Amino acid sequence: MKTLNFISIIAAAAAVFACNEPAVIEEMESEVAAEVADWKPSDSMLDSVCYYLGVNFASQMKSQLFDDMGDFRMEAFRKGMEEAFKAGQPKEYGDTLWAEKFSIDPWEMKSKVPAYFEARRAYRIKYNEKFAEKFLEANKANDGVNVTESGLQYILHSEGSDEKVGAKDTVVLNYKGTMLGGTEFDSGDTTEFVANTLVKGWAEGLGLLGKGGKATLYIPSELAYGAKPPQGSMIQPSSALVIEVEVLDIRKNK
Repeated sequence: MKTLNFISIIAAAAAVFACNEPAVIEEMESEVAAEVADWKPSDSMLDSVCYYLGVNFASQMKSQLFDDMGDFRMEAFRKGMEEAFKAGQPKEYGDTLWAEKFSIDPWEMKSKVPAYFEARRAYRIKYNEKFAEKFLEANKANDGVNVTESGLQYILHSEGSDEKVGAKDTVVLNYKGTMLGGTEFDSGDTTEFVANTLVKGWAEGLGLLGKGGKATLYIPSELAYGAKPPQGSMIQPSSALVIEVEVLDIRKNK
């Protein structure tokens, strides 16, 4: 009996060892995968989910970090994603062994990301300032362009009625706002504003117009939004703006 028990133990151990063989495990995995194949989500479903995750992630990055794909490096992003999937999770904050699995130390880069975005913002402000300066200097020499003491430039297409827009008046406008390069950032038809709620350059330009008046306004950054454009707007810091405006009606406020 002792001999048989010993043989049984040896046989059982051999069976366990055999089950741990990579080839056996692989065969089992294949068999199980075939048996539950009908439960597996379809490839089209997986494609849709991955696509959605890409759209969602990119939308968040665009609104919070990158507003221009020209500043984004897709290949570097993809490489980081692939290395992150392979690396698994760090055991603790500052895990050096985990960090060695990446091309660039993630712990080091984490502190450098804010510095990059601050440097990029400073660059864009300087670029926009210089571009606006050159544009407005050249523009004021064009036929029909007038310049006020504040630095507002305008072309008066039609002066309109003798009664001009006052600072506290409600005005009904057709307008289109563009960047210096021609990209439209806003527009409206029969839109109502109180004149002095608009940026300084726009409000000043309206003061030159009566009902029926039309003008193109070239507004320097300091008369527009300066270094703090509206959140979520495509207007970059220190951008000069172009506003085409038509005054449809003026309502005097008491």
